[in-house]
Amino acid sequence: MMLTATTGWYNDNGIDDDIYDNAVGDDNNRKQLANAMGVDRILVLSLVSYAVRFFIYASMKRPMAGLPAEALRGITFGAFWSSATIYAHRISPPGMSATFLSLLNAMYGGIGQSFGAVIGGKLQSWYGTVNTFMYAGIGDLIFIALMIVYLALRDTSFHAPKQIDMSIDMERDKKGLEHAGKS
Repeated sequence: MMLTATTGWYNDNGIDDDIYDNAVGDDNNRKQLANAMGVDRILVLSLVSYAVRFFIYASMKRPMAGLPAEALRGITFGAFWSSATIYAHRISPPGMSATFLSLLNAMYGGIGQSFGAVIGGKLQSWYGTVNTFMYAGIGDLIFIALMIVYLALRDTSFHAPKQIDMSIDMERDKKGLEHAGKS
C-alpha cells in the first residue's frame, strides 16, 4: 500500500525517479546485524520504522519532506527482508528451505502487496491520504505492542540473540535432501 501510494505521490508532484532511487539505499551488513541483534528484534524495529514512516507521510506538506522516510525504508527493508529469509530458513524442515522462502516471497510480494494496494486504495478514497497514513501508523503501533508482548512471553532470541551459523543450516538441508533421495 505505502509503496504504491508514495511512488504515485512523488510522480504526481514532480520528484525525479533518480532522487527516489537514491533515497531507498541498501544495507550490506545484514547478516552481521542479524547476528548482533537477533531476528526477532530486527523484525520489531522494522515495524517501528513502518510506523515512523506512516506518520512522516501523514505530516508531509512538501514532496521533499518524504525523503527521510524513503531513506529509512531503504535501511530497514534490507534488514527486514534478510531477517525474514533467515527466519524462514531456520523454521523450515530439512530440505524445504527453498519452499519456505518461496512461501515468504508469495506472502509478502503477492498477497501482502496486492491486498495492501487494494485495501490502502479503498481507505485512501474513503478517509483521505493523511488519515489513511495516520490510521496505518496507529494500527502498526498496536500490532508492535502485541508482537512485543508475544515475543516477551516466549523464550526466543528476542531476549538473547542467538548467533546464526548458516553452515549448520546448509548441512541440515543437505542431509534432508539426501534423506529425500533415499525415499
